[in-house]
Amino acid sequence: MNELLSRFRLLPLLVLVASLAFAVRVGETYTGVKTLAASAIAEEAVAEKAKPEEAAADKKTDDKKADDKKAEDAKPAEGGQAKEEASAKPKVTVPDGALPEVWADPAKENMADSPEQMQLMEDLGKRREQLNAREKALDTREAMMAAAEKQIDDKLQELSELKKQIEQLLGQQDVEENNRIASLVKIYEGMKPKDAANIFNQMEMGVLLKVVSKMSERKVAPIIAAMDTTKANDLTVQLTEMKKLPEQQTSRQGQGQGDGPTPTEAPEGSAALPGLDALGQP
Repeated sequence: MNELLSRFRLLPLLVLVASLAFAVRVGETYTGVKTLAASAIAEEAVAEKAKPEEAAADKKTDDKKADDKKAEDAKPAEGGQAKEEASAKPKVTVPDGALPEVWADPAKENMADSPEQMQLMEDLGKRREQLNAREKALDTREAMMAAAEKQIDDKLQELSELKKQIEQLLGQQDVEENNRIASLVKIYEGMKPKDAANIFNQMEMGVLLKVVSKMSERKVAPIIAAMDTTKANDLTVQLTEMKKLPEQQTSRQGQGQGDGPTPTEAPEGSAALPGLDALGQP
């Protein structure tokens, strides 16, 4: 009994819940239908606006397809025309062993055969020849100068050697002459004054001066006293000049060097000759 009562109470409750659920579902369905209707209306409006644009795009596409078709139709015609032109051109026969001329692009071809390029190359060649000739002339001149300089050096060396030889010969000659004069001095000093005076009277003044200048004063004084008066006077003057020359040279050296001794001694055998005041006496 109680179970029946409980079932009877639950049934209206279930009916009420089901009714509420149905009402909710109906409301949702109505709302969805309304939303779908609004969306359809908006889509129709957008489609109406897009129709002109789609029509224009379709027209452009159709025009492009038509142009492509015309171009494809024109290609075979051009190919046939090109073939006809190629067949219409005269054929060039090439002899056996000869190579056909190869076409070259003028923009890529070397312009070495152009008149301007040829003239430039010719001018450069002439300039190079001039430079080579000048360089060769300079080399020749330099070689000639070097040869001349070598010849001058050789001549200077020869002259230097010749000078040494001459100086050596002169030294030997001086030694030999001094030896001869020394020998003559010994001879005349050993002779009697009168005999030596007779020889001195006939002797050349240059040789006489050399001999007398080497003799001792004690030996030469009696000889000069016995000589001829004129010859004795000339000898005295020459001996005096010989005495002045060393004094003048020494004086000049003393002036150039400052304080220097001035020698007053005469050459050997010519200074302070005794008995010179009696040369005029027979």
